[in-house]
Amino acid sequence: MAYISKRLPIKLRIFQYDEGYMAMAHDGTCGVHNCYADTEEAAEKLAITRLMEKLQKQQTQK
Repeated sequence: MAYISKRLPIKLRIFQYDEGYMAMAHDGTCGVHNCYADTEEAAEKLAITRLMEKLQKQQTQK
């Protein structure tokens, strides 16, 4: 589990899955999962990007 920043504590988990990697990320209020990629770094970037998009979408709906 990794924390991306102190200001926005995002917890990130990366698993080896079949021939690639799967990542999950959450910040305590919402999360994303099933972010599949060929490399560990790509799975991490995908999970963080999807989480940020989800957080921005929630903020605009308020």
